[in-house]
Amino acid sequence: MTVGCLTDGRYSWTKNGEQLSWDAVKISRPDATVGSIEITGASEENVGYYQCFVTGKYGTAMSHVTQLVMGVLDEFTGGETVNRHNETEYSKFRLPCNAPRSIPDAQYFWSYQALSSSTRFIPIQLDARRQVDQHGTS
Repeated sequence: MTVGCLTDGRYSWTKNGEQLSWDAVKISRPDATVGSIEITGASEENVGYYQCFVTGKYGTAMSHVTQLVMGVLDEFTGGETVNRHNETEYSKFRLPCNAPRSIPDAQYFWSYQALSSSTRFIPIQLDARRQVDQHGTS
């Protein structure tokens, strides 16, 4: 990913308000005369707010702040274990979801597998009786 800063003056970059170090992980200047920076193989340590400052004979100008975010969706843990639940009719029942870490927040849905089908999963339609909270718990 390249973050542009076109200039023919002297330039510097900040990340989260601190001077950006050119030996920072995976950040380089593809052309030291232009001012842009390149982030290769971005990781969570590159997430932050970047800003370019250019100094010339008339003073210093600064770019808009650019926010670098990273989408993350870890895998579900706990395996593929299928558990049967026998519950009393009209009683509350809760299925916990060990939701993986996600950035931005993930949206969850539940499905079930009919006993007569070994491969088909059917989405559970939400209504006043069936709900999913923000953590994926049904």
